[in-house]
Amino acid sequence: MTVIHELADLRGIEPDGRPLHAYRLDEEHYSHLEKILERHLKLGRFKTAAAPFVLWAAERYRKEYDGGGLSWEFLTEPLGIALAQQQLREITGVGIARMGRSVRRLDSGVQYLRAIAAEGGIPVRLLSDQRGGYRAALVGLVADLSRIGLGCPRDVALGFAARRTRRLPVGYRTGEYHALFVDFAFEVLELRELAPEGMSAQEVEPFLDRVKPGWRDALSLRLDGEAARSLLSDAVLVSARHGLVTDPMTRVLRRCEDGDWSAWIEVEEAAEIAPQLVQGVEPDRRRLRLAPVGALASAVPDLLFSLDREAPDRPWDSRRISGRRTARFHFPLNTGAELIAMADGAFLGRVRLAGGEAIEIDAGPTFWRLAEMGQARAEALAYAGNAALRTHDPHVWMLAEAGKVPHCTDALVAEPDGSVPGGTIWRLSGSGRVLVAGGNARIETGADEDSREEIHASGPLEYRLLDARGTPVHRGVPAILHRHPGRGFRQLLGADLRHQLAGSVKWNPGSPPDTTMGRVSFAVREGAGVGARVMVNLVPPKFSAREVTYRDDPRRRIRFDGVPQGWLLRVASGKPQQADADGVVEVQLDAPTGSQARLPLTLASPNGAPPMSWVLNLPRPRGEFQTVAGETLASNQDISMQTLKDWRIVPAEDRRTELRIRLHSPSAGGAPIVGRRVTVEQPLSAFRSLLEEMLVTGGADAELRLRVITGADQSPRLTVRHALGETQLLGEDVLVLNDQTPVHEPALAITAVDLNDPERVVEAGARGLSHLGSGRWFLLPRKGGVPMRPPRPYVRPEPAGATGQDAPRRADRIAHYARRFSETNIENDLARLAVLSEMLLANGVSPSALDEVHALARVPSAAVRLLFRVAPSDLEDALSLDLHGGPGWSFVGPVDWAKGFADEAAAVHATLAALPALADRADEHARDAVTARAADILRLRPALEGHVALALQQLEPMAIAALAQRLGGLSRGLQNPEGTLLETARAIISRQAENSHSLHTLAARRRPAGFDVFHPDLRGLIEAPLVVAEIAFGLRPPPTTKERVELLLAVQADQAAYETAQPAAIAWLAQQKT
Repeated sequence: MTVIHELADLRGIEPDGRPLHAYRLDEEHYSHLEKILERHLKLGRFKTAAAPFVLWAAERYRKEYDGGGLSWEFLTEPLGIALAQQQLREITGVGIARMGRSVRRLDSGVQYLRAIAAEGGIPVRLLSDQRGGYRAALVGLVADLSRIGLGCPRDVALGFAARRTRRLPVGYRTGEYHALFVDFAFEVLELRELAPEGMSAQEVEPFLDRVKPGWRDALSLRLDGEAARSLLSDAVLVSARHGLVTDPMTRVLRRCEDGDWSAWIEVEEAAEIAPQLVQGVEPDRRRLRLAPVGALASAVPDLLFSLDREAPDRPWDSRRISGRRTARFHFPLNTGAELIAMADGAFLGRVRLAGGEAIEIDAGPTFWRLAEMGQARAEALAYAGNAALRTHDPHVWMLAEAGKVPHCTDALVAEPDGSVPGGTIWRLSGSGRVLVAGGNARIETGADEDSREEIHASGPLEYRLLDARGTPVHRGVPAILHRHPGRGFRQLLGADLRHQLAGSVKWNPGSPPDTTMGRVSFAVREGAGVGARVMVNLVPPKFSAREVTYRDDPRRRIRFDGVPQGWLLRVASGKPQQADADGVVEVQLDAPTGSQARLPLTLASPNGAPPMSWVLNLPRPRGEFQTVAGETLASNQDISMQTLKDWRIVPAEDRRTELRIRLHSPSAGGAPIVGRRVTVEQPLSAFRSLLEEMLVTGGADAELRLRVITGADQSPRLTVRHALGETQLLGEDVLVLNDQTPVHEPALAITAVDLNDPERVVEAGARGLSHLGSGRWFLLPRKGGVPMRPPRPYVRPEPAGATGQDAPRRADRIAHYARRFSETNIENDLARLAVLSEMLLANGVSPSALDEVHALARVPSAAVRLLFRVAPSDLEDALSLDLHGGPGWSFVGPVDWAKGFADEAAAVHATLAALPALADRADEHARDAVTARAADILRLRPALEGHVALALQQLEPMAIAALAQRLGGLSRGLQNPEGTLLETARAIISRQAENSHSLHTLAARRRPAGFDVFHPDLRGLIEAPLVVAEIAFGLRPPPTTKERVELLLAVQADQAAYETAQPAAIAWLAQQKT
């Protein structure tokens, strides 16, 4: 009888391919295995002992491993044997195979010892360690799911698990372990339903023993002793805000294939922003959006944050609402990540967030912590400041200027570990001080706590001057904010603050004088030295640069005011000039430079510091389109939606500037021109949603013609389309249509996505697509990196009949998908469509290319259910399908919203009712899941409050109170709709009387009596919400292209008022119907 048969008699174990930790050996059989293994291995019966050996070894790892070095001796010493490593590898390979498992092959070969570790599950000693990464990953995952609830879609939960396990060894970052972690997290959420609020951590385990005997045995993840007590206590009591990071952005270094590093930014899904970092916002404003500007807009134009706060002195709750494609991107270290605050369609000012600051390698050393572990070394590092650092981790990394070798004191050790351009990465371990040119800091690894400092400069900016990184400099001495872990920012003043002027090595107390200009480093005082520091470029608060003209001299001149005494300025290649006694420098521009948008500006200080090379943003006599490099659009040009990021709008100096957009399409007859006021420099991508909405209004062949208007002056035209050029599939080749003639294009690249399995993505050439294999391949063509219109899908094997999804006519394919969406059990189809849409958006292609998106417009209740299939950070992308051929959400009637909510609640109820611990409260949890997502929708689309509230009322009247609680109240328009409509109409007219839009197409068929007093030319603005409500209730047909553009114009004219009036219009019309 073999040992595995002997064990089977005792435990009923038969190898069935489960992970080895899933066999759950008890102590008796674990000891029995150890004894018989010792006997068989000493007798040389290696094949007989192979399967029991790996089963026992995996359990030993789970029970006893404490995080130290993992070696074969850890397994052989308890058995009292000594075998060669090669022999142990062979035993392990045979044993794992006999247990129905496979050994994962890594780039460095087969790792047998790590395979045993991964089969053993998570070591319980590490789970009981409050500092451990395993524990943090699991508890953090429970917190992630808490934000959505038990109704969280599984694929969303798996995405959370992948993110939380990035710091764990590679063996724990497999799909199998992600699924295990998710199962465990959901089980913990079930247990949380049993634990009353206010319970202390010490009471959790005894309480569960009383109310749910045997609960440990039901967990997917086996926990013993202290691990159960400490981990479960934390996980059951953890809140949705557990582990919430305080910086929405993180600088990251990722290792390249050659061992060196590249610079990235990673964006958190949820974070907090200190109120001091968002300036220029009215105290009573509670909601903002942040969009990228400058270099950040070029790198990731779709990035978008939603900010909410409870009170002026409270932090902003930040959520990334722009999808997974904006969660990680390349970005240079020495360039700051800047955003612009927006509200009610207006741009309020620039924002610089902690976590996005520029990092200049030559300014001193910076320190980095492990962010992602590879097979045997760190694969990603996260920025951890430039001052003293204590960490649980065994290593810290330092980035120092190339050629500067650090000196370490005490027990601190530094080893080189790759490089970045201009810098060297050093791995530090131990405890001591590291000294290197530019600074020094106290470092302690393996510490009993994680501790780092943060410092940030916050203040007004001078947009006329850009530093060498292309970002505006500070106007006046900024406020220097500092914080320790777990504390809020405080402003450094007086004795706590130190500053260092460029060219000096001396740290001076307090702030520099107001007349300071140039590069200044600020730091917090740390004993006799300095701690965390930040470098800024600044000009005096009275500094200005403006154009001056003289009556008889047409040449352009730039006048600089507020220049400190002794400073020299040189514009472009002109002569250096010094300020007069009043701080004035006047520079005459020659003809070539006078026509340029930006000019080099060199500034030299009187103290002998190296000159600074900045950029002067020349005042513009008229508004214009510029490239990000500062080149002015000189002639008409065609661009795609993807290349919006390469352009910006620069307003005229002291003259009204407007962006005008004309829709050109076969159905656009008579559609009005849309205009947007431009008061500050903005990336063209900031208008993406407006442009997308106009394009989808015009249909597949629509284009937008954009000009910048300043008085009677107009710029050359930019023509915007979704894609530039068409492609056609012929056999196995994708060809480009050149004057309707298909031709081969060598520069054409293809990204192929399997429509049935969006995780299958293949980069291919344009010819010979048969290598893709079987599948329904959606083809994303690019020429020179710019997307082109996709051809029909490449399907293999070829379909037997040209019907359904394979019908030659698009209308027939859309009808097929609409019938499918009208059926039940469509959750998987909707989840797949959500992934597909995100994939297309990430590749710069409109999801309007998907037939299924258009089918959603015919089955709006299914579209509502799709909003439940995505993570919170992807909800904005799902809602944006209305810009790509999906349903216009405001035109979806409350009855369809209600059906979507009801179908989703039924699906969640069916899932939860199958869980014994939740069956009794399945209705409540299903309602909570729907209400939570409804609140998420309204945070992004407040104008839909009337639609959603009426739908929830049909689902469950009590849900309205829960919705109000989640949102902090509902709008007054639901309580007093007619009064709100009249009040809002008066407000719109008072603000828009001088800019009246004659939108005569927008005439409501039903309106409050008080509307009769308003002038007919203004009724289109104030009746737009009523027109939308009539469409939603089916009282008038869907809008024509002209009507949609007029509705868009009405919304853009006064967005805040429209968001107030639309819920009131829905509520008022609902009252009239009853």
